[in-house]
Amino acid sequence: MKIKISISNYGSNQLWCLERMLEEFSKFKKYTLDITEYTTEKTERKHHRFGLKIGQNLPYQCRPHMAKAINDFDLFLYNENDHLITEENIDAFVEHQATLPFHFVSGFIRYEERDSEQILLDPNPFWGKLINKNYGDYFSLVNNHQGCWLLTRDHLRYCIKSGEFLHRTGRGPYGCLEQGATDPYNRCGLTKVFPSDPEKLKKHLILHLPKKYSLQPQWISHGIKTSNLRELLTYS
Repeated sequence: MKIKISISNYGSNQLWCLERMLEEFSKFKKYTLDITEYTTEKTERKHHRFGLKIGQNLPYQCRPHMAKAINDFDLFLYNENDHLITEENIDAFVEHQATLPFHFVSGFIRYEERDSEQILLDPNPFWGKLINKNYGDYFSLVNNHQGCWLLTRDHLRYCIKSGEFLHRTGRGPYGCLEQGATDPYNRCGLTKVFPSDPEKLKKHLILHLPKKYSLQPQWISHGIKTSNLRELLTYS
């Protein structure tokens, strides 16, 4: 399978995350990767460079290029510069996606490492209800944001036809930056879901490289650990 990957990188503060991500992609054996950076920084790699004034519009710049290449790739991945997506994650997506009705798209859940524990970021009881709906073998979260999106060719085509993908609207429920990584699930008519089996769900977890959230009080007091994944389905 061929994957077109677009990575947003703003500024130089997290270049170490970008390098770690690219190192992980270099280990892929089952997939052919085409990687483009959308960045404000100098790089010798394949890229589109923007001035700092691009600001929170940066996540949207890859979309016309994704659309233009729709017939050339099987999967399309947009990723912020600080999420580590492994080949096992892609395998899990492909396997899970094959079992789902068309309007459902398999998703990832971010975690950070803290004190030798993996703390989930996207579902947090501190904010209230976690589960949007439980479909039995799979479930959806109230929080659709995961810092990236991964779509099949047919799902990308569906998003484009929705009229919400190629035209940045800036409409919520998230901020402009976050919405750029979440539109397919919030604006384009797709529902992001995860396998209910905890062992399968573990393969859908992606590492958020910087410890940005898990050290904040609401994650220290309410964060769900991957060792207690079954708790996730109890917060309905």
